[in-house]
Amino acid sequence: MQFLRNLPIKRKLMVISMLVSCVALAAACAIFMIYEQTVAREQMVQALKITAATTGANSTAGLSFDEAGSVRDVLKSLSVQPDINQAYVYDKNGHVFARYLRDPSYEKYSPPPIGATGHRFDDSRLKMFQPINLAGETIGTIYLEQDLTPLNTRFWRYVQMSILVLLTSACIAFFLSARLQKVISEPLSNLAATVAAVRAEKNYSVRAAKQGDDELGSLIDGFNEMLAQIQERDANLEHRVSERTRELTESFSVLNAMLVRSRTAS
Repeated sequence: MQFLRNLPIKRKLMVISMLVSCVALAAACAIFMIYEQTVAREQMVQALKITAATTGANSTAGLSFDEAGSVRDVLKSLSVQPDINQAYVYDKNGHVFARYLRDPSYEKYSPPPIGATGHRFDDSRLKMFQPINLAGETIGTIYLEQDLTPLNTRFWRYVQMSILVLLTSACIAFFLSARLQKVISEPLSNLAATVAAVRAEKNYSVRAAKQGDDELGSLIDGFNEMLAQIQERDANLEHRVSERTRELTESFSVLNAMLVRSRTAS
């Protein structure tokens, strides 16, 4: 914090208070966003698991009786969920049995090979494989791919809100610190002005104004007591100088009188 060393005390207090407030609030916003993003992803995974389980259960009849059209009709019901880009149902041999494409441009993409059961986040997609079971036997696999654009949009909305909150909080912190720093800076400024006056005028009768009984009040009391001691010492010194001067004057007077008498007797 080298840049704070040469700043006035009031600026130091304002900078420190604003810095602490903004850093603490930024950390809180970051923690909140990370938590919210984690929860949102978990909720998305759970919702997609339910969709996969429901769609897979509705596809068992078509898979059992080799009716691809029936399974395609089941997959078309996914159109009510605009975030799902594509879905595939594989038979037990791993061949594509039916598919659903939200965007016809996905025709150029090859169906992904069957992967391990579970989910993974890949780029801007949530991808999931789930087995389709009937009477305890796996008769196929369903693959769902969900777009993460709404989640990312939500995240950037939180970022914008956090920035707005930080800017608003910084303005409030600046206003409050500009007013509240006077509780500390004014007594110190008053003490510094008293020191400057004593140094310039050599006047030890001035006193710094005390505004409270805190550590600053104790410091001002100590400074005023030091000035009182110096003033008393100077007064005693002046009294001693005056007494010594008077004694010397009397001695010179006696000596002169003796010299005059001596000259007269001669």
